[in-house]
Amino acid sequence: MKFELDTKGIEDYAKKLSRLHKSAVPTVVRNTLNGAAFDVKKRTLPIESEKAFVNRSKNFFKAFSTVDKADGWNISAMMAAVGMSPKGLSGSNNYAVDDLEQQEHGGKITNKSFIPMKTARVGKSDSKMVSGQNRISKLGRITQMNKRTARTRQQQFVRAAIYAKSKGDGLVLGMPTKSGGRTLWRIDSIQMNVKSKRLQIKSTPIYNVQGDRSVKVKGKGFMEKAATHSAKTMPETFRKEAERQFKKFLG
Repeated sequence: MKFELDTKGIEDYAKKLSRLHKSAVPTVVRNTLNGAAFDVKKRTLPIESEKAFVNRSKNFFKAFSTVDKADGWNISAMMAAVGMSPKGLSGSNNYAVDDLEQQEHGGKITNKSFIPMKTARVGKSDSKMVSGQNRISKLGRITQMNKRTARTRQQQFVRAAIYAKSKGDGLVLGMPTKSGGRTLWRIDSIQMNVKSKRLQIKSTPIYNVQGDRSVKVKGKGFMEKAATHSAKTMPETFRKEAERQFKKFLG
C-alpha cells in the first residue's frame, strides 16, 4: 500500500528544513516512514488482528511481523514496509503465516489435511492453542482401522485401539465418513469392566483428517485497515521529527 501525504503544514516544514541542512529533509522523511511502519507492527496490527481473528496466541502478530526500514538519503527511493515472516516457526506451523495472504485478500488455503478439533485444544476451548501433545509435530505412529480385522466398525475400532495403545503411540485413524473426512483419535485408556466383562475405551477426537483439502476464505483486509490507521499518524510524526532537526541545528 502507498500513502501520499500532501498537506500545507508539511510543505512549510519541508521548505524550512531544506534551507537548514541537506540531511534534514531526508532524515525527517525516513524517520516518518519508519515510525508509521513500526506503529503498524506494535499498535494497529495487533488491534485489527484481534478484530479479525480468534487470536489463540496473543502475541502472534506482534512476534512474527517484521519491518523493512527505509534508509539512505534519496527521498524518492525511500520506502518502509511491514509484513509477516515465518522466521522462528517450523514445520506445519509455517502455514499460519503463509495463509495470511489469503486471509487478507480472500482465496483458497491449501495443505489443510489436518484440522484440529476443539477437544485437541487447551481446556477444550476454540479460543486456545492446540495442546502440546496434540500438535502435529508431536504426533507419533498412527494406527489405521482395518476392515479385515473385524466385521463391524466398532470391533475394528476396538482392535485398532488395543494395537495402538500396546504397540503404537496411542493414535487411531478412523474410517472415512460420507464426506470423505476421517477422525484421528487419541486413545487415553483401555480397561476391563469387571461387572460387564467388556473393554472400556476412553478416547479423544483430536483432528479431522482429509487429504489434499483446501479451505476457501473471505478477505478480512486486516493489514490494510492497520496501515490506514497508522498512516494518519504520519503528519504529526513528520512535525515532531522536523522540530527535532530544528533543535539539532539551531540549538
